[in-house]
Amino acid sequence: MATKAVQLLTVLTEIIEEEEEEGMDDEDHNNFLILGIAALSKTREVKRHRIEDYIQNTVPMYSPCVFKTFFRVSRSTFEMILENIATIDALKQRNPSAGRTQVPLEKDLLMTLWYVGSLETVRSISDRFDVSESTFYEHNRRMLNVFTDDLLHKFIQWPHTEIATVSDRFEQKKGFPDVVGAIDGTHIRIKSPTSEHAADYLNRKRYHSVVLQAVCREDMRFTDIYAGWPGRVHHARIFRNSPLFQKGQTLCGQCHLLGTTGRNDGCLLNNKAYWTSLYSSQYVY
Repeated sequence: MATKAVQLLTVLTEIIEEEEEEGMDDEDHNNFLILGIAALSKTREVKRHRIEDYIQNTVPMYSPCVFKTFFRVSRSTFEMILENIATIDALKQRNPSAGRTQVPLEKDLLMTLWYVGSLETVRSISDRFDVSESTFYEHNRRMLNVFTDDLLHKFIQWPHTEIATVSDRFEQKKGFPDVVGAIDGTHIRIKSPTSEHAADYLNRKRYHSVVLQAVCREDMRFTDIYAGWPGRVHHARIFRNSPLFQKGQTLCGQCHLLGTTGRNDGCLLNNKAYWTSLYSSQYVY
């Protein structure tokens, strides 16, 4: 790199000397100097400062609280996820005797959890986990596909055969009858979109987001999720457009969902006065 810089300076010097002999004016002289500085800046290699052995040396030192803050799950939950994805074909390691050094499955999972739990750039995350950006993109896409194609359907299931059990446990816990689930929406913060529709994602709390609608049972396990609508959209509209609304009567039967609105939407409780008096003091968490 230094050799290239010297060669470039030599060529520019010779050009300037030749032009000066022919009467180069001050403006042309300055332009050549600017060109030379710009060209030299391009020849300098920008060194990436990656964090080496972050997984091996730093992560094990995190306290349970710090680990959950960074990765948004507890260590025990992380180990459970790792165990469940270890046998998935899409993530199986190739023959280690050939090719580049493989990214361990633990590192793969930690990278994805960091990605979905923070607003850091891909470049920053790649440096933290000591991988190239192209490697991060490839592995992150593969892991997210596993989340949506495998883990989602395994862990988020409607309690079809447990409706009576769930309803009884809700009533035992909070005294509210015939509840098959608690429904609510939350905003997932995102970076401001660069498109002309950015304003659609600006929610009432004045930050950009997409909305996640979720239903949980009495022990706070999710039984249904629906995500992706812009943050500006009202939760009631999102509910009316969700698959849950279309199938609500079939899924709920004679029971209902407990939500934060008194509207008669599908299988939500339709007695607003009764609902308000009970719900105000009967949160399920």
